[in-house]
Amino acid sequence: MFSGVRKVYKTSRLLRIASLLAAIPLVVILCGMIYISYNRKNLPDLDAFLRFEPPTTGHIYDANGQTLIEVGKERREIIQYKDIPEVLRDAILSAEDENFFSFNGSFDVAVRPDVVSGQPFYLFGPQYPGGKAFNPAAFTSPPVDPSTFNPLRQGNLGRNALRGFGATQWDLGVHRDFPIHESLKLQFRAEMFNVLNHPNFGPPTNYFYSGSSGFGVSTQMLNQSLNNGNLGGGAFSSLYQIGGPRSIQLALKLMF
Repeated sequence: MFSGVRKVYKTSRLLRIASLLAAIPLVVILCGMIYISYNRKNLPDLDAFLRFEPPTTGHIYDANGQTLIEVGKERREIIQYKDIPEVLRDAILSAEDENFFSFNGSFDVAVRPDVVSGQPFYLFGPQYPGGKAFNPAAFTSPPVDPSTFNPLRQGNLGRNALRGFGATQWDLGVHRDFPIHESLKLQFRAEMFNVLNHPNFGPPTNYFYSGSSGFGVSTQMLNQSLNNGNLGGGAFSSLYQIGGPRSIQLALKLMF
């Protein structure tokens, strides 16, 4: 009789010990949650992370250098290393170690020149097409690397600092309808472009390097410079561009 009671007592004591052991992890987790909720000064600012907005990576400026439109929002994405293109991987690693990646080819980059103080940007006179040209003496090439001869930086000439020529053109169009029948008529149309035959010059040559010739002088009329010899690439023929010599076209149209 007493042995049965002793067994029940031992069993209940083991259950209490097991319950206490199982409760220890729950107590530790609860204490950790309380600590985190009351002591957040050493944790990352999650609110700032949620409010993060990628910076703008591109702008469109007006003639005064003021921003008109912001374009090209930066996009951040977590991807696996193997999914990154090899060229991009090399570029990222070469930013960390300049000796990691080398480029053996060549490419052209537009670099603005430095400004020579005391020199005017423009030259005026009848010897220049359109009466105006950029002054080569007002600009000089920025410093170059003595071993590669590549520019070390952009020049200090401001963005959109130079202006080419304006464009002025008067066009005239007249037409007259000649009734032939109730639902039939003939239309005669005459159109004249650049009535005053005003010369419009294309932009001056903008390729500059120290000692270069031909820089700053216009070599084409405006209509020729607009198609840029790229008729197959979607440009209009110079015949249909603004800025050409006076031209006239006549047309007859039968409407019914």
